[in-house]
This record gives sequence, C-alpha cells and structure tokens, in this order.
Amino acid sequence: MSIDKFNNLKSKWKKFQQDNPKVRIRDAAYQMKVSEAELLSTEINETVSFLLIEDMTAFIKDVLKVDKIMLLIRSDYVVHEKTIKTKNITLEDNQIIDLDKNDCSILDFNIDAFEYVFFQKKMHSNRELKSFQFFDKAGMAILKIYLKGKDLGFFDEIDLKYKKTYNYEMQSDLDINNSNLLDSKIKINLPYDTSNSKTSCRDISVKSLRLILENASDMKTPIQIHALGLGTIQYHRNTVRNIVDYGPWVNVIDQKFNLHVLENGLTRASLIQYQFKDCQQYLINFFDKNNTHVLGVTNVKGFDKDFLKIINNIKE
Repeated sequence: MSIDKFNNLKSKWKKFQQDNPKVRIRDAAYQMKVSEAELLSTEINETVSFLLIEDMTAFIKDVLKVDKIMLLIRSDYVVHEKTIKTKNITLEDNQIIDLDKNDCSILDFNIDAFEYVFFQKKMHSNRELKSFQFFDKAGMAILKIYLKGKDLGFFDEIDLKYKKTYNYEMQSDLDINNSNLLDSKIKINLPYDTSNSKTSCRDISVKSLRLILENASDMKTPIQIHALGLGTIQYHRNTVRNIVDYGPWVNVIDQKFNLHVLENGLTRASLIQYQFKDCQQYLINFFDKNNTHVLGVTNVKGFDKDFLKIINNIKE
C-alpha cells in the first residue's frame, strides 16, 4: 500500500539524515535509489506542503509578486543560483524576462514538465528558508524559487491558497521512466545571431572554466554564464567577483549570483568561434560525464573585445 511505502521511506529518510547530516536531499535520493520528490513528501505536515496547481502560469505570476527571489536550477555537476528583484520582471511565453536588461531572459523553462509542486520551510544557518519546488513526472527537481524579500509571510499566503491534502501521489503515481529532458524548443539565448555565421569548433581543457572566471573577475568584465538543467536554461549576464574553492567544487559566491561546478564531473569543453559581421564571437560549452551539455559561457553584448582577451588568455 502507498501509506506503508510512505511510512517505510519516512523512517529510512530520518535515519539517513541522522547518519549523514551534511548530505543534501538530491544526493541522498540518489544514494537511497528514490526520487527527491519522494523524500520531500515524507516531510509533509512537518515542514512541507503539497500544492495543487491548476494554472501553472498563474501560480508563477503569484510567486513573482514578492519583491525579491532566488531562482535555482541544477544538474548533477552544476548549480546556478540567480537572485533578482521582481519590480521590472515579467513572465512571457515560459520565460522570466528582465525588462531592465533589454528584455533579456533570466530563465527559460518547459512549463509542461512541471508536474508536482511543494512548499518548504526549513532552518538553515539559524534562518528560515522558504521555497517553492517544482518536480517532473519522475519526481526529479526542475526549479526551486526561494524567498529573499522582506515580506516574510508572502510565501505562506500562497501556500495557503494552493495547499491540498496529500494522497501519497509520490508513492503511487510517479513515472520513473519519464523524466523530462531539456526541451529541444528551448534555445540558448546568445548576444548575437549565429544563424548565418561561419563557425569553427575545437575541444579545449575543462580547466578553462576556472581560467575564464578568474580572468573575468580580474578584468571586471561582464560575461554570460548559462546553465542547462532539466527543462530549463538560466542566465547570468554580469560581472563575477568572488571565485572560491570548496573541496572539489569551483564556485562563484557573489551577492546576486552563485555558481557551483564540480570540476571532476566535467569531461569535455568546446570552444566555438562565430564570424558575426566583422567581429569574432566565442562560445565555450561544457559537458558532463554523460556528454550532456550543462554549462556555457560567452560574452555580454558590448564587451566583445574584452571577452576576446579572456579567450586569448585561455588559448595561450
């Protein structure tokens, strides 16, 4: 029965947390051979609510009414976190768009992949974190939106509006063989049109990522860093400052942008050169152990020459 499966997993999850307090839920789910949504469901009525969303676009628009949020997407080896004020943000055609940045997309997503939504409140470093978390049919995390604004009760009000009784959906309805991959209709937004440009491509060292980040930081040059998640692409188009190491991870730890990359999870990088009008444009793509495209870096419009200096540094 679903309730027996639920109670059994709940006991195992509590024991796992006691024995492994520093392991994050995504990694725990992998080790326990269940989905992240299944684990999260065992905390319903404690720190988690299960939500019924009939109009996903309307729901996301409700969330965007709070003054400040953090958007988080991830893959196995890359975490991309973008903190934004929503005053000049709009939602159009499955894109969260920044009206202050020439209508550039911050996040593109496949809304059809959103199957389950949870609200979570938990304590972290002596502060309460509130988030809405979106999962696909297989219980795989697609997107997490965290409250960063001053209206601490705003997410709770949305929770009350959409909360539903949990009927063990994660223990009975999951289609574990139908996890939504990146929708081919979601195209990466580049600062230039590549449709008619000449291209060349060659492999470079995956260590180039660290060099790009360090050079961009030293030069104070804005760059575009886009991560590809499950049915999502998320963008940062600005400077990066604090490049730090935590164990095997290379990280950008800035006030409005965090990037975490497990370097030994990347196995290939390619440098693509485009001839756009009279200028050379470059794009660096990074691939994981499964040869999945998980990260890209290119220039920000208006900083082509500065980015070329960064490319020349990594090519030397």
